[in-house]
Amino acid sequence: MSMYLHKAIVSCPNGLAVFPIDMLRYDRCFPEDCASAAKIDFAMHRKLEPDAPIMVACYRPTKASPWTVERWSSFGWQCKPIDVRKMS
Repeated sequence: MSMYLHKAIVSCPNGLAVFPIDMLRYDRCFPEDCASAAKIDFAMHRKLEPDAPIMVACYRPTKASPWTVERWSSFGWQCKPIDVRKMS
């Protein structure tokens, strides 16, 4: 079965909202790299710079977008899907 790697950028436009850590579970995703993991750790306790991008990723068996953009928005964050790649 083929798998697809989905990537998105999440950011807080005004920098005032704490990172919604439960969204990682809800969208079944993870920080794409160490820098994004460090930003999430920082944003869970302090304000992040406005629009500081955090890269998240997930694997799915379909090409359909897995991101719950409206739910991210309900926490004051934006989620912008940026890439989908078929994995071997």
